[in-house]
Amino acid sequence: MNCEFSILEFNLVFPNEAAAVAHFEWRRWDGAVYCPRCGSLSCSTVKVKKYVYFRCLCCDKYFTVRTGTILSKSNIGLRRWLLAIYILHTSRHSGLMKELGISKRCALRVKRCIYEAMGATKKSDLYGNFDVMVDAVLAKQV
Repeated sequence: MNCEFSILEFNLVFPNEAAAVAHFEWRRWDGAVYCPRCGSLSCSTVKVKKYVYFRCLCCDKYFTVRTGTILSKSNIGLRRWLLAIYILHTSRHSGLMKELGISKRCALRVKRCIYEAMGATKKSDLYGNFDVMVDAVLAKQV
């Protein structure tokens, strides 16, 4: 994704949660889904209601794109996580709570998690483009 894009373009690229999930899956696995626990490429897809899970055929564990990342224990949707990354990337982090529609406490936690994933202590320490920030969030282990 282009380094500089508007909120309108963000909404066109990520119109719903499914688009955000697909983007996270593409950034994490690039089409080759593997088990985050054992590393096996033998995985099947399981759909339960509106959610899609993966099942490892080796260790028989279920997982999603969130498993093993800082996103795993979050109740916030992946589209909101992407929006938070976008807001921090475009230097508008003061509006994180308002734009995501979450509490101040939750907004501070999201901001802290993204900063920790990037290895940053302040805004000027953030580096790279939007996709680099997404990759850092996915790479950060819990």
